[in-house]
Amino acid sequence: MLSIGKLAKGQEGYYLDAVARGVEDYYLEGEAPGRWLGAGTALLGLAGEVDADALAAVLDGRDPTTDTRLRSSKGGRIPGFDLTFRAPKSVSVVFGLAEADIAAVVAEAHDLAVDAALGYLERHATWTRRGHGGVEQIRGDGLVAAAFRHRTSRAGDPHLHTHVLVANSVRGADGRWSTVDARHFYWHSKTAGYLYEAHLRSELTARLGVRWTKAIKGIADIEGVPLDVLGTFSTRRAEIEERLAIGGWSSPRAAEIAALTTRKAKQHDVDPATLRSRWREQARVMNFGPRQLAAVMDQQPTEHRGLAEVRAIEAVLLSPAGLTKQSSSFDRRDVLLGVGEALRDGASVAYLEAIADRLLCHPEVVALASQTNDVIRTDSGRVISRASTGARWTTRELLALEQRTVDRALARRGTGVGLVDAQSLAKAVLALPDDQRAVVEHVGSSGHGVDVLTAPAGSGKTYTLKTARQVWEASGYQVIGAALAARAAAELQSAAGIPSSTLTRLLGRLDRTSMEPNTVLVIDEAGMVGTRVLARALDHAERAGAKVVLVGDRKQLPEIDAGGLLAALAERMPGAELTTNRRQRERWEQQALRQLRDGDVDRALAAYHGHDRITVAASYDEALETIVGRWAAARAVREDAVMLASRNQDVASLNRCARTVVAAAGRLDGPELSVRGLAYQSGDEVMTLRNDARLGVRNGTRGVIGHVDLDQRTMTVAFSTGERATLPPDYLDAGYLAHAYASTVHKAQGMTCDRAFLLATDDLYQELGYVALSRGRLGNHIVTVGELEHDLESPPHAPTVERDSLDVLRSGLSTSRAQQLAIDLDRAAHFSSMPSADLIRERKRLTTIVDRAPTDRTADLPELIAGRDSADQQLRKLQHERSRVHMPGRSRGQSRAERDRVIDRVAADVAHHATAVTEAEGSTTERSRYLVEHASDVADLRHIDDVIARRIDETVIEAEDDSDHYLRRAVGTPPVGSRRRQVWRDRARAVEQYRMTYAIADVDNPLGLKPSDTRQLVAYWAMLQEAKVVEPALLPKSLRRNGRGIA
Repeated sequence: MLSIGKLAKGQEGYYLDAVARGVEDYYLEGEAPGRWLGAGTALLGLAGEVDADALAAVLDGRDPTTDTRLRSSKGGRIPGFDLTFRAPKSVSVVFGLAEADIAAVVAEAHDLAVDAALGYLERHATWTRRGHGGVEQIRGDGLVAAAFRHRTSRAGDPHLHTHVLVANSVRGADGRWSTVDARHFYWHSKTAGYLYEAHLRSELTARLGVRWTKAIKGIADIEGVPLDVLGTFSTRRAEIEERLAIGGWSSPRAAEIAALTTRKAKQHDVDPATLRSRWREQARVMNFGPRQLAAVMDQQPTEHRGLAEVRAIEAVLLSPAGLTKQSSSFDRRDVLLGVGEALRDGASVAYLEAIADRLLCHPEVVALASQTNDVIRTDSGRVISRASTGARWTTRELLALEQRTVDRALARRGTGVGLVDAQSLAKAVLALPDDQRAVVEHVGSSGHGVDVLTAPAGSGKTYTLKTARQVWEASGYQVIGAALAARAAAELQSAAGIPSSTLTRLLGRLDRTSMEPNTVLVIDEAGMVGTRVLARALDHAERAGAKVVLVGDRKQLPEIDAGGLLAALAERMPGAELTTNRRQRERWEQQALRQLRDGDVDRALAAYHGHDRITVAASYDEALETIVGRWAAARAVREDAVMLASRNQDVASLNRCARTVVAAAGRLDGPELSVRGLAYQSGDEVMTLRNDARLGVRNGTRGVIGHVDLDQRTMTVAFSTGERATLPPDYLDAGYLAHAYASTVHKAQGMTCDRAFLLATDDLYQELGYVALSRGRLGNHIVTVGELEHDLESPPHAPTVERDSLDVLRSGLSTSRAQQLAIDLDRAAHFSSMPSADLIRERKRLTTIVDRAPTDRTADLPELIAGRDSADQQLRKLQHERSRVHMPGRSRGQSRAERDRVIDRVAADVAHHATAVTEAEGSTTERSRYLVEHASDVADLRHIDDVIARRIDETVIEAEDDSDHYLRRAVGTPPVGSRRRQVWRDRARAVEQYRMTYAIADVDNPLGLKPSDTRQLVAYWAMLQEAKVVEPALLPKSLRRNGRGIA
């Protein structure tokens, strides 16, 4: 296991003190306090045991021999990085309990594994940057590092681990020294940790003959070391986990903070022999003495089968259940992780890399273009940049499946499938609002074999589908529904009247029997359905000649399995979209949700913050108290309120606190039944967690306990669906019931309530936040926990990062987990590698093509129809009057010819209006047909816009951190405060957009020279005015040198 932290200025003193003292209380007697590692160390003439003065010099960015500076002092804010490699607990136990010779073998194996993993980081993650703003990446010649091996935890348990202190100095391929581009450390950290574990397993298998349990998340334990023994010697881990539970965090950064918070004072008088005696006595009490310890060694290792084993691993990783099970593409790191876990006894890092490279050359593997889309964050969680993630690959199986599915869906356009009676359709949509009417008209008259209905949260999806179902049934079609979750299928059936089941059940039935040709299949929440499952459903429908309507929203929770199909079809087949938010009452909240959905996080957060919808608690306990208190207050005024969180442990904490409040209010009565440590009484709100057809219950259904039978150990629950069920002991004891005062966000998708309260933790992301904040009609609130403070004198296990209280929300909500098809990923990556000037040119070309699409005039229909009806009414009146001798209001002398000419003019007017209505009604079809014909151009334009927006955001982020950045010359220094900072960012983005559009490279004058081109001149003056940019030439001479703009 590997974790990475930054040293704040001054934290290097911890290591320097340890070296100067010449002995560390963690060390076995006779061991050196540290050893130099890394190719960069050799460049400085350093080797062997670490010297305190030399370590102080390299951390300060100086050559320890000449005392000259290696890099600019600007990089001195971060002296270095602490890479901590931790052995599995079972290895530490063997190390701590074994005799000295065995312990030495374990320590040596650990050191070799550390060296091998660090070598991987040197080869793949050692980079620096050049150019203004660090835009050019340069490979480094190697790391300057010092390793310190420790043997115990702060709690005094055996805990073999090594701190590798990496100086923030690296020599580039051009011979210059500069700071390390540490983004790559974080990007490769998980892989390096897996490689350390695999290499360690290989060394210990060969040296001690141990065998291993199956690796889980890269970590395996030695077989034969009992779990209770591991628990006994995991006091430190228990302390950290308890702190994490109290703090409500789960990320690596949170674990580091928890480790600091629970850190005990060091004891410098620890006797290693006393420690060993104490450990052995603890183990003996657990019946794990020398004989049992010896038994775990000298085992028969797993037999390796050479090439046959490698081929078996390749077959598994390249199968649908392998590397592409949960993602449409993978990179070299993913392959290394998979191979490392597959080799139970481990292997050397060199061997693992060789197998990975062999797999990437496999005939089944297809290379995609390089990408630059991995989010890199500071340890506080803030997005700072994106590292070049290099090449990605996919399998021929998935690539062919995606391409075939997309092609077949496009081929079924306009095939006359699912067409409804025009009169029935016109009658059914009369009372519908504009967007719902347009949706029903589209799906009923498009004739497409596959239609996509985009339905944002709260847009009235089920009512729209209910109307569409009635129209189809009136035209003789059978309408059936399906969804990934049983709860969603039940909602589709009850609210829209569409008989529905889970997709699993439907596909199982269709594998045995075919679908009727006059069927319309509605798949709800299609955005959560993996590509392979969705493709099976589309195949069945095509074989039967049935219509499929995919209903979903790619901005809501993404697929768990490899996905992106719904988004891909929505881009290629412009379909129907519900556009009106019918759920949230407040106009500002509707707008904030739209901004959040569109990725405009700064504005959305500013709106929630400005309306007091965000609370930052000082501690996890305070956050629980706040959110439960507000939930209880909402319930007290009879609002349907729900608490939401992303993780099950947070939901359990909220439920526990809420139940205490409910019980104190006297809303629970009768006998109390204890199930798996939780108490249930009549009046408790509960949720079922598993489908059970025999009981008639579905996963995620909420209800209230009406009766508890202690003798039978059963509960009778009245569900929100109106159904009732008695839950037997086997269902309860299996853990399939939970309190429902709070819920995970995943179980809340599709839910509507009066008020929702989100406990926002460090695993928040854009789609999850959007779903959570769109549940409540009357209001949606965020409660989050401010970061723990820690003593800067603590050892450098974590950086100290200053941030405002909204940074964790901003960084989380700025991170999307939306999936893409591999066929789209390849195209997007192609544009990511293009220079900005070429991107702008390509964007202009594609915009010209897309802008040629016929105008959608459906918004003009109400006015056009009113004009047509008015002219038609006038014509009928004139025709009626012509049949009479005299026309009222006209002179008796008006001739029949004159009357006929008036009627002809009005008739022509009626015909003109009728033509305009027909053209407007057909404009949507014409526009859709054009956009479908140019689907690849539309998709390319979206990809380019995404790349441009990302590059602009990256530049703005760099400007926030770089006091000498050219954007600061244009819009000034970033102000303090979230609202003012948001305004600053908008201005900076506008300037960078202008620079990219007109290929301006001048960093001294951000807007370049005053342009002569008329169009650019208009944009130039807009920058001066709208973005509040001051042209340096227009400033008084006394102000020109500071280059400041107007904030």
